[in-house]
Amino acid sequence: DWVRPGIILYGVSPLEDRSTGADFGCQPVMSLTSSLIAVREHKAGEPVGYGGTWVSERDTRLGVVAMGYGDGYPRAAPSGTPVLVNGREVPIVGRVAMDMICVDLGPQAQDKAGDPVILWGEGLPVERIAEMTKVSAYELITRLTSRVAMKYVD
Repeated sequence: DWVRPGIILYGVSPLEDRSTGADFGCQPVMSLTSSLIAVREHKAGEPVGYGGTWVSERDTRLGVVAMGYGDGYPRAAPSGTPVLVNGREVPIVGRVAMDMICVDLGPQAQDKAGDPVILWGEGLPVERIAEMTKVSAYELITRLTSRVAMKYVD
């Protein structure tokens, strides 16, 4: 008998049924990380991003993440797609731009430029991003461009 392990070697579920690698006892072996490059106060009623597709219902603090579709992050990611900032889940707001993503940090946030962001990986399965963006996990982990620095850890 033969086994074709495929994507499960990366700790990612091969099924498109909302399962994750963790459901099979696997850990993700890949994380897509970046950092905040800016944090700004944002007033209620002001639109964000190209076309102003997201409008804040309250005064808040927005973070700008150094990652975009030019890096291979899915442009199709809608507002509400999660990322982790300092281990805390926050939503993407507005459209994914070529070089950056805006996130709603919340009105009381103490996050600052340079703080870490996990776009998928430990604590945020790539399968969840695949579900939000309607793109397969296979495509997400293979579409990253040469602009993304790869760090291999034993």
